[in-house]
Amino acid sequence: MAAPHISGIIIDVSDGERAAAFWSGVFEVEVAFEFDEFVFFEVDEIHLVLQIVPDPKVVKNRVHFDLTSDEPGPFIDRVVGLGGSIVSTVDKPTYALTVLADPDGNEFCVSRQPSTGLA
Repeated sequence: MAAPHISGIIIDVSDGERAAAFWSGVFEVEVAFEFDEFVFFEVDEIHLVLQIVPDPKVVKNRVHFDLTSDEPGPFIDRVVGLGGSIVSTVDKPTYALTVLADPDGNEFCVSRQPSTGLA
Protein backbone atom coordinates (compact mmCIF):
# COMPACT_ATOMS: atom_id res chain seq x y z
CA MET A 1 0.00 0.00 0.00
CA ALA A 2 1.37 3.42 -0.96
CA ALA A 3 1.82 6.02 1.76
CA PRO A 4 -0.61 8.94 1.68
CA HIS A 5 0.50 12.46 0.85
CA ILE A 6 -0.85 15.86 1.80
CA SER A 7 -2.87 17.19 -1.10
CA GLY A 8 -4.37 20.17 0.65
CA ILE A 9 -4.66 22.16 3.83
CA ILE A 10 -8.06 23.61 4.68
CA ILE A 11 -8.60 26.75 6.77
CA ASP A 12 -12.10 27.55 8.03
CA VAL A 13 -12.96 31.23 7.55
CA SER A 14 -16.07 33.34 8.05
CA ASP A 15 -15.51 35.92 5.30
CA GLY A 16 -14.14 34.40 2.10
CA GLU A 17 -13.29 37.68 0.39
CA ARG A 18 -11.39 39.06 3.40
CA ALA A 19 -9.59 35.75 3.99
CA ALA A 20 -8.68 35.41 0.30
CA ALA A 21 -7.14 38.89 0.28
CA PHE A 22 -5.22 38.12 3.49
CA TRP A 23 -3.78 34.73 2.49
CA SER A 24 -3.10 35.91 -1.07
CA GLY A 25 -0.98 38.69 0.45
CA VAL A 26 0.75 36.41 2.94
CA PHE A 27 1.90 33.91 0.32
CA GLU A 28 2.07 36.39 -2.58
CA VAL A 29 -0.10 34.19 -4.81
CA GLU A 30 -3.36 34.74 -6.64
CA VAL A 31 -6.51 32.73 -6.10
CA ALA A 32 -6.26 29.65 -8.33
CA PHE A 33 -10.03 29.06 -8.47
CA GLU A 34 -13.21 29.20 -6.42
CA PHE A 35 -16.35 27.12 -6.21
CA ASP A 36 -19.20 26.85 -3.74
CA GLU A 37 -17.80 27.80 -0.31
CA PHE A 38 -14.16 27.10 -1.25
CA VAL A 39 -11.29 29.34 -2.37
CA PHE A 40 -8.18 27.56 -3.67
CA PHE A 41 -4.54 28.67 -3.77
CA GLU A 42 -1.47 26.80 -4.97
CA VAL A 43 1.31 27.26 -2.39
CA ASP A 44 4.52 25.23 -2.59
CA GLU A 45 2.74 22.54 -4.64
CA ILE A 46 0.03 22.17 -1.99
CA HIS A 47 -3.59 23.26 -2.27
CA LEU A 48 -4.31 25.84 0.41
CA VAL A 49 -8.09 25.96 0.61
CA LEU A 50 -10.28 28.46 2.43
CA GLN A 51 -13.60 26.95 3.45
CA ILE A 52 -16.25 29.53 4.26
CA VAL A 53 -18.18 28.39 7.33
CA PRO A 54 -20.87 30.10 9.41
CA ASP A 55 -19.47 29.32 12.85
CA PRO A 56 -16.68 31.44 14.40
CA LYS A 57 -13.40 30.05 15.72
CA VAL A 58 -13.65 29.64 19.50
CA VAL A 59 -10.55 27.74 20.71
CA LYS A 60 -6.83 27.61 19.95
CA ASN A 61 -5.87 25.76 16.77
CA ARG A 62 -4.63 22.23 17.35
CA VAL A 63 -2.71 22.28 14.04
CA HIS A 64 -1.01 25.31 12.52
CA PHE A 65 1.52 26.50 9.96
CA ASP A 66 5.15 27.19 10.83
CA LEU A 67 6.36 29.68 8.24
CA THR A 68 9.88 30.91 7.58
CA SER A 69 11.12 33.98 5.77
CA ASP A 70 14.56 35.28 4.86
CA GLU A 71 13.41 38.53 6.47
CA PRO A 72 11.05 37.60 9.32
CA GLY A 73 10.67 41.13 10.74
CA PRO A 74 9.42 42.74 7.52
CA PHE A 75 7.31 39.65 6.78
CA ILE A 76 5.61 39.88 10.19
CA ASP A 77 4.99 43.59 9.56
CA ARG A 78 3.42 42.71 6.19
CA VAL A 79 1.15 40.10 7.78
CA VAL A 80 -0.04 42.64 10.36
CA GLY A 81 -0.56 45.20 7.58
CA LEU A 82 -2.75 42.67 5.76
CA GLY A 83 -5.06 42.39 8.79
CA GLY A 84 -3.28 39.74 10.85
CA SER A 85 -2.39 40.21 14.48
CA ILE A 86 0.49 39.26 16.77
CA VAL A 87 -0.69 36.79 19.41
CA SER A 88 2.61 36.25 21.25
CA THR A 89 6.34 35.89 20.87
CA VAL A 90 8.53 33.04 22.05
CA ASP A 91 12.25 33.50 22.63
CA LYS A 92 14.11 30.37 23.72
CA PRO A 93 17.83 29.59 23.53
CA THR A 94 17.17 27.04 20.75
CA TYR A 95 14.48 28.87 18.73
CA ALA A 96 12.48 32.09 18.43
CA LEU A 97 9.11 32.63 16.82
CA THR A 98 6.17 34.98 16.61
CA VAL A 99 2.66 33.58 16.87
CA LEU A 100 0.28 35.43 14.55
CA ALA A 101 -3.40 35.10 13.73
CA ASP A 102 -5.30 35.68 10.50
CA PRO A 103 -8.41 37.91 10.56
CA ASP A 104 -10.51 34.89 11.66
CA GLY A 105 -8.18 34.16 14.57
CA ASN A 106 -6.47 31.11 13.02
CA GLU A 107 -2.97 30.97 14.52
CA PHE A 108 0.28 30.35 12.69
CA CYS A 109 3.94 30.86 13.57
CA VAL A 110 6.76 32.73 11.88
CA SER A 111 10.19 31.46 12.85
CA ARG A 112 12.65 34.20 13.70
CA GLN A 113 15.30 31.62 14.65
CA PRO A 114 14.33 28.14 13.41
CA SER A 115 14.65 25.24 15.83
CA THR A 116 17.10 22.48 15.06
CA GLY A 117 14.25 20.19 14.02
CA LEU A 118 12.79 22.62 11.47
CA ALA A 119 15.93 24.35 10.21
